[in-house]
Amino acid sequence: AAATSQRPFSEAVGPCAPPSDAHFEPPKILQDGRERLSFTSCFESGNLALVKSDTPTTYTLLLDCDVNTMGYTQWFYFGVKGGTPGLKVYFKIVNMHKAGLLFGEKGMRPVVWSERAGGGWQRGCGDVKFYPSEHRPGLISLPRGARGKYQTLSFSYTFEFEDDTVFFAHYY
Repeated sequence: AAATSQRPFSEAVGPCAPPSDAHFEPPKILQDGRERLSFTSCFESGNLALVKSDTPTTYTLLLDCDVNTMGYTQWFYFGVKGGTPGLKVYFKIVNMHKAGLLFGEKGMRPVVWSERAGGGWQRGCGDVKFYPSEHRPGLISLPRGARGKYQTLSFSYTFEFEDDTVFFAHYY
């Protein structure tokens, strides 16, 4: 079998490579004394609006609505830092639209880019579920004129490397 070579993140080529200079806030330590992951979407096409840490391993995410829509969110793109090898985390994106057919019925999984792995975009998430969101007053609401209800896309990811930067996206 031929050996595969992996390119470092800084040498990635093509328009699909995530930003190498994404800015992350320092990780927060909450009342339980445990450090939380750091998130960012401060880059081209990033659309993460809010992250709530439910537990040290479960995060609820709210996305910015797609431009020129009535509150739709059909895709996502964000980065995460601060995981440790073997740490399994769960993400719940609570304001998705129209992704159910792909993620729920067709078995699609989010794509992941690990800076340390150097292998480019991979389908690397597990426990993928797509289901109706519960109404959470104060957290999400449909804009005036929006049709339908929000859906939740949940998935897990297990970190493989120390001090890794990992990007998650709907597709690349």
